[in-house]
Amino acid sequence: MNKINHSEINRSEFLRLTSLGTAAAFLPTSWATASLQQQNNARPDIDYRFEGTPKGLRPYLQSPRPNSMWVSWWSDSDEKTIVEFGESKDKLDNRVEGRVDKAAKNYHYHFVQLTGLQPKTWYYYRAKTENMTSEVFRFRTPEKLGSASGKYRVVVIGDNQVIDPKQRRYERLVERAKKKVEDLYRVPIEEAIDLVVMVGDQVDVGTLEHYRHLHFKYCGWISPSVPIMTSIGNHETYKDAGLANYKRFFFYDKLSCAGVKSPHPEIYNAYQLANIAFVHTSSEHGNDRQTQWVKKLSEAVQKDKTIDWMISICHRPYQAEQYIGDISTWLRNTAMEILSQTEKHVLNIGGHHHLYARGQTRDWPVYHIISGGSSWDQAWGMSREQDYDDVQKTISNWAWQLVEFDLDERTMDVRCFAEANPKFDNKRKWSYNSRQIDQFHRKRGLSKPKRPKLKNKASETVSLPYRLRSTPFETTTQEKLSSTQFQLSADKEFKKVVFDKIINAENIYGDTGTPDYVPKNINSKVDLLEFEIPKDSLPNKAFFARVRHRDTNVLWSEWSDIFSFQVSGSTNTGITSVRLKKDSFTVGEDIEVIFENAPSNPQDWIGIYRDGNTPGKQSSQSWKYVDQRNGTVTLDKNLPAGHYFVCLFANNGYSELTKRIRFKVVKKK
Repeated sequence: MNKINHSEINRSEFLRLTSLGTAAAFLPTSWATASLQQQNNARPDIDYRFEGTPKGLRPYLQSPRPNSMWVSWWSDSDEKTIVEFGESKDKLDNRVEGRVDKAAKNYHYHFVQLTGLQPKTWYYYRAKTENMTSEVFRFRTPEKLGSASGKYRVVVIGDNQVIDPKQRRYERLVERAKKKVEDLYRVPIEEAIDLVVMVGDQVDVGTLEHYRHLHFKYCGWISPSVPIMTSIGNHETYKDAGLANYKRFFFYDKLSCAGVKSPHPEIYNAYQLANIAFVHTSSEHGNDRQTQWVKKLSEAVQKDKTIDWMISICHRPYQAEQYIGDISTWLRNTAMEILSQTEKHVLNIGGHHHLYARGQTRDWPVYHIISGGSSWDQAWGMSREQDYDDVQKTISNWAWQLVEFDLDERTMDVRCFAEANPKFDNKRKWSYNSRQIDQFHRKRGLSKPKRPKLKNKASETVSLPYRLRSTPFETTTQEKLSSTQFQLSADKEFKKVVFDKIINAENIYGDTGTPDYVPKNINSKVDLLEFEIPKDSLPNKAFFARVRHRDTNVLWSEWSDIFSFQVSGSTNTGITSVRLKKDSFTVGEDIEVIFENAPSNPQDWIGIYRDGNTPGKQSSQSWKYVDQRNGTVTLDKNLPAGHYFVCLFANNGYSELTKRIRFKVVKKK
């Protein structure tokens, strides 16, 4: 393997190393209602000058439980592991000796679990070896499981990766997050924040150097006082395919949630804090065993009366508008559907892309975000890009998130703070100063919006273009209109949908370019209550339409009554389509594809791709030419188990003539 200069690696090199590249108490009460400008300018006294992590022994807290806490730290060669602690700073009368992992020369990892602690109690402590003693720090143990009062707050920070001592990107991000939190609440961070969640790629390569001198060192701003929980990313597996180092430094093997323990808790796990379930999945291990664990866990969480909320974490995201296709298809096609069978699942957090993005799943009341940290540069124009209707914002900033649960009011509020822009020069790069770039919420127990209607007058025939019009948004809550979905079908049952259009009030996609790179809302002048059917886009026949509204609490209304109409005067001779008789096949079974109204060019072709792959960039799994308008083709029956899509392509190229039809192949029982 070629030696990589990690101070010079760019996003192209980063992609080459990924599978995509190789595969071709107490927030101010006004915060929820203040304007973004007011919030951004509310605390002008923050000192944003970079100081760097304080010197000395900086312990690392992890795996918090109501009655225990793990404490760890590094030394070059010391042999002893001692923690002295108590409920008073001046009376550290408890002494516990732990162990040391002599990982290598100059890499001694010290660790000890403090047990027999009381819930919701402050403990003061210091860590010691024979040659080093830390200052006295403090932490608070979590409340009893099932506690449903007060506030619970989480800081989310994504990819660490860059170890370059000159840039120290991740260290800057952690330092700024700490300063902003302490300025918002006017208390030390351990009084404001209960947990820090990191979503993978804590290292660039899984070596001792990167764990000690990147993740553990740069987390030193917050790790002695607030526990940190991590997920596995693809970079943890580089130079450590078996994750030996990850498993030795993080103590997750005893974790469980709702009575369910992971078969591989050091790789993927779940745990409960207060009345919130945190589910850390692995996008690098999306196998059947993990799927079965997710299913069992989701069912148990739904039944558990001590859990009201569930957050899932998966390094590769649910969807991405840059470097399209570089997502977790296991999360998107399998895990998310399972997790979202319980209404307690409200948020999925991903990373991998070094930016911030926020979306809403098309059908479930679940948000998904990308918390990409401050790793290798990623910006508009560097990759293949696509605007997706299940992503409302993609902003190429280095940012972090603050999640607050009001357990009494059953609300979740999320804010995102940007610190830097990779397109700025070094003097200007870190000039955002915790600028708030997003805020969204989820409130349990609210009513969904009222059912809308289509305002179009009954008509025997219409000519195209033709505009569908919805009645205004109505609700019994304080929520606003977030999205409108129009569907058009060739049948009353909506099994042959020809248009499926979601229009979002916010659609931040791209930016203004030099010099300020301001994010653009490309839907700022779009009418959410109208959808125009383009000229000649449908043949002369009967069609059926319906509409529904989604509010800012991510709840959909019921579909409207169906409106029918007859198209006349169109030059379109028919809807080009492909379909399957079912959406699930077993390994070895024939895959019959029915096509209709094809152009009948000699080199039009039907191909099957793995879901998430990009035609033209990755190879098809199976394909055949079709030179007639209607018919059936049988494609390769030897597809391995997995998720796929089939599509009709034009004239030996990659222009897609039909919508993608997704299906899965499963192993024989």
